Amino acid sequence: MKWLLTITMALLLNGCVSSSAIASQLAKDEVTRSVETQQIVASKNIFNNPVISKSTSFAKYAESIENRKKLNKVVIRLIHRVGKTPYVPTGSSIYGWDCSGMVRWAYEQLGVEVPHSATAQAYVGERVSKKERKVGDIVIFGYRGSKSFYHSAIYIGKDKVVNANRGFGGTHIQPLSDYENNRIIYVRVIPTA
Repeated sequence: MKWLLTITMALLLNGCVSSSAIASQLAKDEVTRSVETQQIVASKNIFNNPVISKSTSFAKYAESIENRKKLNKVVIRLIHRVGKTPYVPTGSSIYGWDCSGMVRWAYEQLGVEVPHSATAQAYVGERVSKKERKVGDIVIFGYRGSKSFYHSAIYIGKDKVVNANRGFGGTHIQPLSDYENNRIIYVRVIPTA
């Protein structure tokens, strides 16, 4: 019964709507399972849900949940800097930062070093699609047709970013629609659930 509780809790933490259906399916088919330290091992392929597979690593899943919690805390700290931290060219502290300096500071809070350049930040992690973006991902802006990038920000959800914007003189929240004529890419530096 411990395996059922473990799987159900993992699904609930991930916000899976179908967790009770999967738990019921697991309970009804009476297939013997063993839960090892790193993996779920099933004698039948009953895990047809993309959230759980035969080779799901609970250690990696737990790490991605922890990363999401840490990123959310950093995003909240950034939002609290709106109107407080001024735009300072080449700055990267709460006393003053530019766009890539703000992103650099945010990831330093997580123990991750990213370069102090929008163009360099475009190549530090995994590019994700607009549909896959998550809170805490880096958003990079460039001119259409250009290979370099001129601005970076942190995605905060609901099609908005927090960024250090020279035009506003400091830290500001903006809708992505303000950049609709730009080339926009999303970069994930650390995995999140």
